Amino acid sequence: MMSYAAGPLAGRPAVTRRDVGDGAAWYLSTLPDDDTLGGLLDDVLLQSGVTPPVPDLPLGVEVTRRVSGDDAWLFLLNHTEAEQTLTAAGHDLVTDTPVAGTITLAAGAVAVVHEGWRAGPPAGS
Repeated sequence: MMSYAAGPLAGRPAVTRRDVGDGAAWYLSTLPDDDTLGGLLDDVLLQSGVTPPVPDLPLGVEVTRRVSGDDAWLFLLNHTEAEQTLTAAGHDLVTDTPVAGTITLAAGAVAVVHEGWRAGPPAGS
């Protein structure tokens, strides 16, 4: 884990982790700089098995997948000032266009990709 480097707490833990059942509890006793905190959160997500809904998600792009039964929608929000390209497939409901493998979002743009039936269409469709 991470320890204090100097001062009255030098050598004492700044971050601790304890396994609890199938998960873990983390305790952070300080607020590190943004890079250190980002690296720590990356480690927490990795150790927890959490992955983004799309691979290679650019910084500043928000992605959420909503699932209902066997149907799924991908909500994409580009919070950056630059165009971003992401992996997606389905039909963009905002622009009413097909998405075949990738989608490019303009700066500040939003897309809702209907990914379709994840386990095949229901019987009788």
